Amino acid sequence: MIWCDRDLCAPSSALHWRGNVALISNLLPFSISSNMSNWLDLISFVVGLALFIGVVIGVIYVARVTSNAIDETKKSLNERGVDVSASGISVKTRKHMTREDYLDATQRNIVKAIQTTSSPLDQAEFHHRK
Repeated sequence: MIWCDRDLCAPSSALHWRGNVALISNLLPFSISSNMSNWLDLISFVVGLALFIGVVIGVIYVARVTSNAIDETKKSLNERGVDVSASGISVKTRKHMTREDYLDATQRNIVKAIQTTSSPLDQAEFHHRK
C-alpha cells in the first residue's frame, strides 16, 4: 500500500487513508495521529523563526561592532591630527614653519636631490668645491 496524505488522496478514499495510517503506525515506535502533523508544523515553524531571528540579531550585532570600531578609529585618528569625513581626509599640522625654516628645508632637499642623481665623479667634484 502507498502512503497518502489527506490533501493528495481522493475525497472518496477517507477510509483508505485511515487504513494506511494504521498499517504504518504498526511499523513506527510512536503513534501517528491526525494532530501529529500540526505539532510538527508548529515545531518546524518555531525552529525556523528562531533561526531567522538569530541570523537577524547576528547581523545587527556585527554591524554595531563594526560601526563602533570605525568610530573609535576615526576618534583616534582625529586625536593624532587626521580628520576623516565623507568628503575626504585632511591632515592637521601643528608646527608652523617660518620663511627661514621653509628655505632651509628646501635647500636641504635640493642638496639631497643633487647628491642622489649625480654620478660618483660629480659627487667628488661637488664635495671638492665646498
